[in-house]
Parts: sequence; structure tokens; C-alpha cells
Amino acid sequence: MTCKRCQHFSSLVLPIPVFVFAFVFAFVFALGFALALPKRAAAELSIGPHAGINFDWNEAFIGGELRADLTDVSRSVKLQIDPSLSLAFFGNGTAIDISCNTPFLFFIQDSVLRPYAAPGLALVHYSGHGGSDSRLYVNLIGGLLFDFKGVDPFVQLKVMVPHGSMAELMAGVLFVL
Repeated sequence: MTCKRCQHFSSLVLPIPVFVFAFVFAFVFALGFALALPKRAAAELSIGPHAGINFDWNEAFIGGELRADLTDVSRSVKLQIDPSLSLAFFGNGTAIDISCNTPFLFFIQDSVLRPYAAPGLALVHYSGHGGSDSRLYVNLIGGLLFDFKGVDPFVQLKVMVPHGSMAELMAGVLFVL
């Protein structure tokens, strides 16, 4: 009998070490890419924890992410890269979400509010209850960052498609390095 949660995933099965390797690779790549960019006064690199709830699983999750400025699209829009890792623990199982997103951060004059929209990709792996499964999703994210110059809280809604859809509400804080 297949676990109900496993039905959200395809038949592609990858072992956990592959996920760890993929996250480490994405993190190191993003960090190296950010450090290799031409230095600008406005370029930032930040890292921090997040927590949230997945509405499809009705489960909480925790994780962390790195955000690095890539380029200024215009005077009021900045493109970033955002690799992240989220973990959910439920019953006899775990879910791991490794994502890489590209937020477009919008600046509002004379405001600490920074709305953003981000497309991205997520590799989600579930194991437990005698089953294991993985699936690739496209992330569609909308959020709001509060730019407090060094400590930046944020809240976002992430919808993951095309295999049905999953929705997550997440909040976190980024510390500028």
C-alpha cells in the first residue's frame, strides 16, 4: 500500500545524500557567484532561517536560505539568487525541499518595504511510511521583505506546480553579511 503523502510525488527516487550534495553544490555555487560579481556599494549577501506551513500536508517546516544580489535590473528593481533548504518532519516521515529561486526585489522610495516576485525550481523528496519519492516543481513566489539595514525579516507565499499544486506560507529573517 502506498503512503498517502507519497502520492504527491513521482516515481523518481533519489537517496538523501544526493539531496545533501545538491544543496551544498547550490549553496557553494551561489556564494561563489555572488563573490565573483563586480563589487558595488549596493550588493548584498544575506543568510538566515525560515519557518512556515505547507497547506497541502498541513505540516510545519523549518529551513534556511542564502540570498545574493546578482544585478540591478533598473533603479528600482534588483535581481537576486536564493538557494534554500526546508525540512518537514511528520509521523514516520520527512520531506526535504531544495529550491533555487530568482527574486526580483522592488524598491519603494522612502520605504523599508521591498515586495518581490520570484520564479524558481524545487526538488522535493519525501521518505517514510515504507516509501520514498521525489518530484521536480516550478516555484511561483510572492513576498514582502522589510529592509532594516542588516536584519531583514520577510514573509512569502510559495505555490509549487505542475503536479497538482502545493502552497506554503513562510516567514524568516535574513542577516546581511
